[in-house]
Amino acid sequence: MVYISFIIIAVAIATIVIGTYILFQDKRKAINRIYAYFCYSLGAYIVTTAGFYLASDIESFTPWLRINGIWPIPIALALHFTLVLTERAHLLNKKGLFLLYGPVLFITLNDIFFPFQTYTVPFQNNFGMWQTPLNTANPMLYIQMSWFVLMTIINVLIGSKYYLEVKEPARKQLTLYVVLCTSIPLFISFMLVYIIPLFAIIPRLEWIPISFFTAYALYRYNNYNLNSKIAAADIIRSMSNFLILVNKEEKITEINSHALSLLGYNAMDQVLHKPITSILNEADQERFFLDEPETNISNREVNLMDRNKNPIPVLISKAIIYNKFERIGYALIGSDLSELKAAQASLLEYNRKLMQSNEELKRFAHIASHDLQEPLRMVHSYVQLLDSRYKEAFDDTAREFMSYVVEGAQRMSDLIKGLLDYSRLDREDAEFESVDTLDIVEIVENSLRYSIKENNAKIKVESALPTLKVNHNQFIQLFQNLVSNAIKYRNEDIPPSIKIKAKENRNNWEFCIRDNGIGINENYHQKIFVIFQRLHGKKSKYQGTGIGLAICKRIVENHQGKIWVNSTEGDGTEFHFTISKTLN
Repeated sequence: MVYISFIIIAVAIATIVIGTYILFQDKRKAINRIYAYFCYSLGAYIVTTAGFYLASDIESFTPWLRINGIWPIPIALALHFTLVLTERAHLLNKKGLFLLYGPVLFITLNDIFFPFQTYTVPFQNNFGMWQTPLNTANPMLYIQMSWFVLMTIINVLIGSKYYLEVKEPARKQLTLYVVLCTSIPLFISFMLVYIIPLFAIIPRLEWIPISFFTAYALYRYNNYNLNSKIAAADIIRSMSNFLILVNKEEKITEINSHALSLLGYNAMDQVLHKPITSILNEADQERFFLDEPETNISNREVNLMDRNKNPIPVLISKAIIYNKFERIGYALIGSDLSELKAAQASLLEYNRKLMQSNEELKRFAHIASHDLQEPLRMVHSYVQLLDSRYKEAFDDTAREFMSYVVEGAQRMSDLIKGLLDYSRLDREDAEFESVDTLDIVEIVENSLRYSIKENNAKIKVESALPTLKVNHNQFIQLFQNLVSNAIKYRNEDIPPSIKIKAKENRNNWEFCIRDNGIGINENYHQKIFVIFQRLHGKKSKYQGTGIGLAICKRIVENHQGKIWVNSTEGDGTEFHFTISKTLN
């Protein structure tokens, strides 16, 4: 008998270990905690069987019989486990918990303090185990039997109904495990204890399959992450967007913390079970819900109303939720647009001010350069007249000063003319027309013929040039500035050689004008396109205003293109620019 007792105790310890293992897999999950409590109470219940074998007389048997009174606890926990597994834990409110565990407390306390009311005088059977025949005259026996049957029926009905409803194979298999491994042992226990008690040799060991099969089921449960309530709660809590669940009565049933904060509420109780219309303005109620009650909606801008009835712009999507073929509600998922709206308004205001400032600057540049032309022309003319008529009357110092005045006036005139040309680029009508680029090159050659002849320059077109829709005058100015620069910044040792070619890209044409001049230092490749930026000093032989390449950049940008330079100092220069194919 001692060996049998040790085996029973080992089984009880194994049951407790299994429960602990499942518990520490994830203590947050209610179903893991319930299973652990079930295993602990079942382990204690199984140990009493070992005590029935070890007892030598009625005095040593009685304490084990009292401990045996905890038998209703694992039965109730088994049903509790089934309720949580089948997503019916909401039934276990205060009333539900009282209905489940109230009878357990009553039956357990009765069996612990008055064990011999339910049973008659104990005896030792042929297998050496103490047991007690049932006292059929005691009404407590029939209360226990009725409760036992009721728990078994409820467990089977709940598990079977859920098994028929669920569609996911893994969850279906799990439900079957739990229903079988709780209901069958309950039935067997009932038969062995109440119907054929003479065969109740070890009536507690039929419960062992519950612990082992349910442990395997729970392993599958955790592996497939089938606890949708807990998983959904974790997802809702971790979402950066707001989420609101609404039932078919149009009332809020779930809301995450992000949505609560957005609406200005401190607790869920302040908004749960309120109609969804309480957080929407009237216009959006009509447009978003009443007009499209059965329609999923994606990324629509509406206004939510916070607790103070202030509008909050949001981008929201609505997903209808169905149970089989019936609409049971919908989910609202979205994000707050308040910061984006504020940023957009700020950006629009900034753009408006920037455009206004640019218009004023362009107007000022045009007026200033245009109005300065006439007085400057007069100053320049009279200085030249003074220099020609009274040159002999001046001494060397006065003639030197006069030359500075003439040079300064001429430079000022060139700067104003360049500034006027630059300001006109955005003020003139940007009309585009079909232009043969080869014709543009010929016009430029003819315009610069004296400079080309004087410097013995050669211009060569190395590829077919396209016909494009461009602004005719600006395109001439673009090529003329680049070709004249190639001649101006020539290498003194060799005649200027200028090569022009074009290649077609997917969305634009790319042009290249290469020369064999003095080149440009790599550090200045970006600086040269800035207005009034010059690489050579006033006393350099390379005279200019620093506006030509800035004009080129503006013309290219007007044609939705980009301009850049590839050059090494002393080794010539390549100017590349693109012109869009889709100008209208």
